[in-house]
Amino acid sequence: MKRLMLLCLLTVLTLFSTSNAQSRDAYVGVGGAYLVVLPLLSVQVGGAVSDLIELRATLDTLLLANVVGGDVLFTLFPEPALKVYLGAGPDLLFAPGYGGGFDFHGTAGVEYRTEDGFGPIGIYGEIKPYLGSIAQIGFPTLGFRGGVNFHF
Repeated sequence: MKRLMLLCLLTVLTLFSTSNAQSRDAYVGVGGAYLVVLPLLSVQVGGAVSDLIELRATLDTLLLANVVGGDVLFTLFPEPALKVYLGAGPDLLFAPGYGGGFDFHGTAGVEYRTEDGFGPIGIYGEIKPYLGSIAQIGFPTLGFRGGVNFHF
């Protein structure tokens, strides 16, 4: 299971670094997530592959409970200050008492960008419906994420 997790993480990071090599808009983000009944720390990296499409790798963690995921996001309204997007991607889940599993989620989100002395900063919020193994454990199948992205 640890080898599978490492292999999936390396695959996501390789895809991200390849797509971001010539990116015009890359970012690193931190925030919080809420999944089933767990509040989680959230870290993400992403970047644009075109004007309306971006790739993102995510890690939502509470030390023992981890969700490693990836997203393909499609921008619906590419306004400079407010971006509305939809997307989808896979997740690998690891939690004590639950074991691990593979899941697939949708993503609907919004990001408000502002300029400051350090460069563009975006405040984001998302809703993520889950379709796989999380949906089978009998809890609500919506996840929520929010935080701050630092664009460069």
